[in-house]
Amino acid sequence: MKYRSVNAILIILNLCLSQSSFGQEVYEFEGFHYSKEIHDLFAEKIIDIAIHQNPNLFWPKDEFETTAEYNQRLKQQLEFIRGVEKEYYSQKRVKEAEAKRLATERAAEEERLLQIKIAESLAPVKFTPSALGKYDAENGTFPLTVGG
Repeated sequence: MKYRSVNAILIILNLCLSQSSFGQEVYEFEGFHYSKEIHDLFAEKIIDIAIHQNPNLFWPKDEFETTAEYNQRLKQQLEFIRGVEKEYYSQKRVKEAEAKRLATERAAEEERLLQIKIAESLAPVKFTPSALGKYDAENGTFPLTVGG
């Protein structure tokens, strides 16, 4: 996923600084609150991780909290979510690279085992006849016993 548009972030920061909350619509998750703009910008998985890592940033406005303090907390919330998102996608890329590396290793090992089987099947074999039986007139053959 590419970085978010700088304009969108600036708009949200502007909303944060100019209003007592981001917007009219507030989302709630397990008693924690975040704005519609945050909901629209970030995947719910990212928000969930952020809420569990720092739940204090997601509390609703407290009656003893000034609007300026609340707006500052909303700004911190946005910055924190951006950091969580960056870390999440970084870890996801590492896991995907590791999975790709393991798949490549598995394929290489399977190919190596296949080449071993092919080489073993192409190895020359020497058979030494150990006994010759009676002639079978119906089939026109002699039974032959071979010893390794």
